[in-house]
Amino acid sequence: MVDANRPKRVPLYDRLPQIYHVRDAEQDPPGQLQHYLAAVEAVFGDIHANIEALYHDFFIDTCDEWVIPYIGDRLGVSHLKGDARTLRADVAGTVAARQGKGTLGAIERLTHTLTGWGVHGVELRENLLWNQHLNHQRPDTGGAPPYGLPSLPRSTPNPFTPNRFTPIWGGTVTLRDPAMLSLVNTPFDPFGHPVDVKPPAPEGFDAVRYNLPNLAIFLWRLKDYRVAVSPPVIRDVIDNGAAGTGASFIVRVDVHPLGLPV
Repeated sequence: MVDANRPKRVPLYDRLPQIYHVRDAEQDPPGQLQHYLAAVEAVFGDIHANIEALYHDFFIDTCDEWVIPYIGDRLGVSHLKGDARTLRADVAGTVAARQGKGTLGAIERLTHTLTGWGVHGVELRENLLWNQHLNHQRPDTGGAPPYGLPSLPRSTPNPFTPNRFTPIWGGTVTLRDPAMLSLVNTPFDPFGHPVDVKPPAPEGFDAVRYNLPNLAIFLWRLKDYRVAVSPPVIRDVIDNGAAGTGASFIVRVDVHPLGLPV
């Protein structure tokens, strides 16, 4: 597969110094060298195109269709039936998985492929508490911990700019942001935890053991969906005619689709 956008190769005659063009024009008949190189140009162009095609055949994204089974065989991919586009995508997925072997992204992708569920992986060592060496401190960005981070307003244009709601390495848990506190013991927990050396629990968040070699994979079996129409749930109907306030009845409703108080 040759890239059509690739610049056209310069002919051999055009690569010669200008002095040879002048001498060739002075010959009788003129252009003898140009005609000689033109005969060689076709063969040289075929060799050049073949070398370029062989280079593209090294990669699954640009190789010819007949090369796909050979690349798949070298990778140990099971032979699948289908058109060339399906086979190319299957082998390309295997190449991507091999290149990302051992990384968090590859584990998440493989888990999603096997289960079809939403997945989020967490390297638990990133959430461990640790003590700094006094002679080799690792300060936060902007100054010495824990007060080196600037206190910026929430409406900063960069959402990743640290502010008073940002968990600080070497600091304490902020109690000013209930939304951030709601992430404790969730897959998106940004806070530090002590080392847990107990054996894994069978299920639940208690199964998360924060330690150096541990990796947690969180799965969502259900997909989010939007409730288009949510009629209110009637709780009480009170006869208010005797009160003389203008309303004959007082109706108490819940707007939650399951009738839960909100």
